[in-house]
Amino acid sequence: MDAYTDRSIGSAFVLVFVYAGVTVLMACCAELTLRLTPRDELSNATAAPFAAAQATSSLLNRPGSRASARRMARALWLLNACIGISFLAGCGMLWRSTPDPNVPAWFLVPLILPLLAGIAVTVAAAVSDRRR
Repeated sequence: MDAYTDRSIGSAFVLVFVYAGVTVLMACCAELTLRLTPRDELSNATAAPFAAAQATSSLLNRPGSRASARRMARALWLLNACIGISFLAGCGMLWRSTPDPNVPAWFLVPLILPLLAGIAVTVAAAVSDRRR
């Protein structure tokens, strides 16, 4: 543990527990993305007078096609893996054997770089879906 926290199961494995929760959340988001009916499979044949406005609002967060839904689900899983790599670096610092409270500045790179890479891939998948 570091110099600020007492040794206990909860403090030692807090990042592991948080990552387990993030993994469950990402799995649910990926599954829901795959279960949504894509925009290209919805029928626009409705007789309501405000059907165009209603259809536009209901299509706001839908994937464009099944392929884009799979691409987005894979991007979410990749983001989850990048979060795991970042948490692994955090666990390495948390579980170090020396109780030194000083953390080197270079340590931010393995914490932040995987997160930025995962976010970039996820945003790129979402933006490419909107362009099609």
